[in-house]
Amino acid sequence: MKKATTIHFRETSAVLKPVCDNVVRKNANTRTLKGPSTRYGVQNELKDQNQLLISTNEDLHKHVFEMENKIALLEQQCGDVKGENSEIQKRLRDCHTLLVAANIDPVLGEHIHEASNETEEQRKEVMNISKNLLNELEKFDSMASAHRGQLEEIQNVMKDLKEAREKLREERGTIKLEVEEMERDLEEAGQLLLE
Repeated sequence: MKKATTIHFRETSAVLKPVCDNVVRKNANTRTLKGPSTRYGVQNELKDQNQLLISTNEDLHKHVFEMENKIALLEQQCGDVKGENSEIQKRLRDCHTLLVAANIDPVLGEHIHEASNETEEQRKEVMNISKNLLNELEKFDSMASAHRGQLEEIQNVMKDLKEAREKLREERGTIKLEVEEMERDLEEAGQLLLE
């Protein structure tokens, strides 16, 4: 009569063998370690990539915030400059019109025809001063236009930054989905290796 052999099962082992046949093999341990170490390596790499994306995103948010503040300040300054420019131009034209209409000398405050010693040269000088003031106002207006051009350029840069941030957000979502899919695949592969 044959002796009945008792069989002991290990919970982690997928192959059922009698205790006497259960011999430790060198290859068995290396196979089970390859799956998890590869999975952890990929997970660490994905974590590093995720951290890089997060820091890049934070830098972009900070840059966008700074640019938005700068744009708001420039818009306010541009509005102030435009208001001052239009007010100064209006006053200068009004004063110039009044002086020419009344034949008043802006320096002396007297009527030109009443001043006996006033010469034609002095009148020309007054007109030149008025023209110079108008030229200065035109230069000021051109500077305001240049600032407006810079403001538009900054707004375009902000628009490009917002689009880049949105694209980065979409890429991050895609990478996250790929990471989750890879983790699922790694877990399935690990389970298959353990079986």
